[in-house]
Amino acid sequence: MSLSAEFVIQAQRLSRDAFAAQYKAPFLVGIAGRPPTAAHALIPMDGVVLESLDLSATTRNPGERVAAPPRADKAPLVLVVQRLKQPPSPLVSVGRTSKNDIVIDSPLISKVHAFFKFGHARLQQIYDAGSINGTYVDGRKLAPRSEFATLSSGSVIRFGSLEFLFLHPYDCWEHLRGSVP
Repeated sequence: MSLSAEFVIQAQRLSRDAFAAQYKAPFLVGIAGRPPTAAHALIPMDGVVLESLDLSATTRNPGERVAAPPRADKAPLVLVVQRLKQPPSPLVSVGRTSKNDIVIDSPLISKVHAFFKFGHARLQQIYDAGSINGTYVDGRKLAPRSEFATLSSGSVIRFGSLEFLFLHPYDCWEHLRGSVP
């Protein structure tokens, strides 16, 4: 079973409060009808090598996570927005290479595409790291290497042409419960 499917199952099994207590970090959820079909998404969480979105995925080298492209008949793509690399930092990197906290292995994603920044009072922002295909928040392209955009739960984030909803745990629980037919 994929981790994305596991998030859907956990949203069905757990109460809203229990889900939010278990998963404290925000999520990126692939937008239905616009799945990131070009992406080979890796879902890091707690520094553990996790299974991929497709059971046919393999591991090329020890510790290297590789996933097959998500398909329409699979659970929505779910990525946890949290820092996995050391040293601790308020920044969470997104990019194509394994050196990032969130890895989206797609030619549409730059090696280091963007950064999430977490500040005081749960302020959450995103910054384009100079990506070739751009980072967009709610349809507005961020100026590369110069602009932070403040995020709220429900913001639509686009990396190149791959679109995701940015959701806090409570909203992710509701969204995932609604994703099951």
